[in-house]
Amino acid sequence: MDRVVEDIDVMELWRCTPELREQVWCHRDIAPEHPVDPTQGLVIQRQMLTYLIVIYLSFLVFLGIIGALKLSFIPAIDQAAAQTAAEAEVQVTGGVLGGLGSVDTGAYQVLFFHVAAVQGLCSGLVAGLLGEGSLADGLKHATVLLVLSYLVFGVL
Repeated sequence: MDRVVEDIDVMELWRCTPELREQVWCHRDIAPEHPVDPTQGLVIQRQMLTYLIVIYLSFLVFLGIIGALKLSFIPAIDQAAAQTAAEAEVQVTGGVLGGLGSVDTGAYQVLFFHVAAVQGLCSGLVAGLLGEGSLADGLKHATVLLVLSYLVFGVL
């Protein structure tokens, strides 16, 4: 122990080395006075479960918003585009309604699905990191969220 202290040459080690040597010499227990609470792990697991619930609920809210956009926004664009095309005598060339006749609503649906898939993948990876502690466990959560988004877009 003295060689390590001499090699490192840190003042704090010089101060605590005699104390450590005395404790080892007297065969005392060098554990801390306040042992670690065994229930502390359960508290941390419960906190991580709360984070998992928040991640899943926020993803469900995200899917709800995307679903509402898909059910209300895309049909409104289709209806406005059809109405603009039907009124051939009035030509709108600029402004907000200028390019409405050429809107591809299928592209919006594909975009919404891809956004939901990327959000599910990333949220699942973060859920695995927070909940179980590794990205490999996050693949399980990502799979659940991806299947959920696929089912939501399949039903809608």
